[in-house]
Amino acid sequence: MTNEQSKWIKCSDIMPEVNRNVLGYYRYGRVQEVYLHETFSKKIKRFRAAGDLNINGTITHWQPLPEPQEPEDE
Repeated sequence: MTNEQSKWIKCSDIMPEVNRNVLGYYRYGRVQEVYLHETFSKKIKRFRAAGDLNINGTITHWQPLPEPQEPEDE
């Protein structure tokens, strides 16, 4: 992963695209795969955990998921 890929983005600066899985950072160091959910009326956007679970806490930062690991040659 390059240094550019590992930078956390403040949610107050910019939010990820709706329904795009990203890494979310909670206060106190918890990291989880999340996505930005938009309500049917499109008036409220909130983070949800992958698997459509509600999140207990506030996501303060996010970053794109890393690229998949390349298979190792045997």
